[in-house]
Amino acid sequence: MAKRDYRLPGEPCQQCGGSRFARVLARCSDMCSIDIPGRTYHGYVPDDLGIGGGDDVNFDYCLDCGRIRGNFPRPPTRIEQGIDGHPRPR
Repeated sequence: MAKRDYRLPGEPCQQCGGSRFARVLARCSDMCSIDIPGRTYHGYVPDDLGIGGGDDVNFDYCLDCGRIRGNFPRPPTRIEQGIDGHPRPR
């Protein structure tokens, strides 16, 4: 089996400086489930979580420390706020 190169183009990890990343792409359409304390959401992937949006979960994560590459911290999401068709607290 050939040795794989897990380095993706771009900046090193924001947390540990590592250069080994995995790219995740999963098509789940309207079968995404998100649990945030006090709320549960089922439907399409929300676009304000930093993990993709619409039909797809799509993100890169560091294989050295596990950090998801992206712009974090995120502002409060629509799920947390209970707006835009997302569920209210349970």
